[in-house]
Amino acid sequence: MVNNFEPTESHPLAGKHIFISGGTRGFMLDMAKDFARQGCSVTVGSRNPENCSNAQQSLKSISEQVSAIPFDARNYDEIAGALKKSHDRFGPIDVVIAAQAGNFVAPANQLSANGFKTIIDIDLIGSFNLFRASWDFIKKPGASLIAITTPSAKQPVTNQAHVCSAKAGVNMLIKCLALEWGASGVRVNGISPGPVMNSFGMDQVLAADEEIQKRVLSMLPLGRYAHSSEISKAGQFLASDDSSYITGTILDIDGGMQLNMHS
Repeated sequence: MVNNFEPTESHPLAGKHIFISGGTRGFMLDMAKDFARQGCSVTVGSRNPENCSNAQQSLKSISEQVSAIPFDARNYDEIAGALKKSHDRFGPIDVVIAAQAGNFVAPANQLSANGFKTIIDIDLIGSFNLFRASWDFIKKPGASLIAITTPSAKQPVTNQAHVCSAKAGVNMLIKCLALEWGASGVRVNGISPGPVMNSFGMDQVLAADEEIQKRVLSMLPLGRYAHSSEISKAGQFLASDDSSYITGTILDIDGGMQLNMHS
């Protein structure tokens, strides 16, 4: 069934235009679906055309005001083109979310220079490209930019020097852009999820075997992974007027993981 919401007190996000880089699978696709259910226009995109096609089909079961555009966030011109297409179809963009990410497990003394650069390019350069390219298409004032970061941006993790370095850069990018763009009425914040149930990164990369899963769970004071809806609600909060005086903030949604992290 197609939902055609009009802005009401029941759906305060209705009518907003959301653009998500990396929103074609996992908990970020779930977030995109929740925005669509709230009556938002939603564009998602990633490097994988098949993931984009599957995401579009899934989103279209909720609303016709959706699109999925293949692009590589490492390529500025590609991402600028995708933003323009979304702007031309749905109008000025209210919310831009940088959620593209790469990861693999590698000890630093076995990590190639190209492997390190690849993660920097996807996570950090990709986030800068998205936010910088979005400047010409976002609402000013009123836009909310959100980067998906990670607890390892602040806490070192063994075999993750590439990701820790990239996400630490993302955290500082959030703060620098918030400082510079606040005068234009543009807010810039981050969401830092801990382990999320049924996410590609945890299930197939970071915690692919039972022993690692037990170790991760032992680090979580709340004793469980997050549900995707818990991350989605944080995205809705930062997208909404309820967070209108919040900028330069990184919202930890990690079940207390950072209280108990060790390398």
